[in-house]
Amino acid sequence: MKDPEKVFLNSMVNLGKGFLDVFVSFGDMITGTLGIKGGYKEE
Repeated sequence: MKDPEKVFLNSMVNLGKGFLDVFVSFGDMITGTLGIKGGYKEE
């Protein structure tokens, strides 16, 4: 039997990680689109 509190904390941590990944990739997409990276190009 799992501890409900641990399960809840685990799901919150996973949710936070997923949100952070989405936020970072979204930020990269925006900065890449606007060309803010100062001439840095991924080739």
